[in-house]
Amino acid sequence: MDDGDSKSVAKDRLRLVLVHDRSMLPPETLDALRADLIEVVSRYFEVDRTMLSMDVHRTRESWALMVNLPLRRARSAS
Repeated sequence: MDDGDSKSVAKDRLRLVLVHDRSMLPPETLDALRADLIEVVSRYFEVDRTMLSMDVHRTRESWALMVNLPLRRARSAS
């Protein structure tokens, strides 16, 4: 793994820690959610997995999951 990959992995882990702190969800749950999102979206689009970011916003009444997953292009229908 080169420095760029290590930096990206460290950045992803930090993001997950921040989301975990805000959401009170266990890190394992966030990891599973991240993997599931990538799997589902990848059925329809080529995605940039390294650039996925997730954030949880809370108000008094609700929670919102904000996801940014850059798409490279749509997959052809089969």
